[in-house]
Amino acid sequence: MKSRLLGLGCVCLILISGVFFGFIIIMGSYLQTEKDDDVGGYNVNNMCSVDSNYNQEKAVTEFEKNAKGGALEGKTKKVLKIAKDEDVPGALFLAIIAHESDWGKGVNATKQKNPLSVMGSGTIHDSEFPTIEEGLKAGAENLNKEYISKGLTTPEKIGPKYAPTVGATNDPEGSNNNWIPTIKQISKQLGAKDKKGSDCSKGGKEIKFSGKLPKWSNSDPGKLNLYTPGQCTWYAFGIRQK
Repeated sequence: MKSRLLGLGCVCLILISGVFFGFIIIMGSYLQTEKDDDVGGYNVNNMCSVDSNYNQEKAVTEFEKNAKGGALEGKTKKVLKIAKDEDVPGALFLAIIAHESDWGKGVNATKQKNPLSVMGSGTIHDSEFPTIEEGLKAGAENLNKEYISKGLTTPEKIGPKYAPTVGATNDPEGSNNNWIPTIKQISKQLGAKDKKGSDCSKGGKEIKFSGKLPKWSNSDPGKLNLYTPGQCTWYAFGIRQK
């Protein structure tokens, strides 16, 4: 009799555990599906991405036309893939390469395999790569880590750090003064559109935030917030909804 009751108890425990964990899995799936793509009422898949803000076909055609005879001839699509892999805007990446390496014809591209002029410990000459692909990847990684990931996503924001106009030891003639307008000009030549003039023709939405940043309230931690109160995940989940 006791063994039968024990067996029934085990079965019930297993069933209850199954229902509980099933509920957790379902809720987790629901929250991920409903919340992960939603930011402030907009679906991130519908936002205008920086990379969709230029004509890629025109960029490839224009870059290839100017890159003939250089180290990057026939490599434009590979360059754009590297930019995509490293989360760097494609047209911006091509424009910087075009300016820094004279469309792949400069010594930094043909000899040093360093078309983005990534600096070593002292000067550009300290940074040479075995292949042009490795130089491109290093340049893209540097752009993402030191600029894009920190919110420096436009020529105006990147220029002062990438090509400082004051005290740059590698710019004795002061050519850095023209870095920003040159990058903007080349970007336009490659088919990039001014953000202000973008209509997000691929169906996206531009977000214009003019409200106030949300304030936290312990009494309102967010709908369906199942995290442990007081933990960082509990706060992050709630403030994200707000």
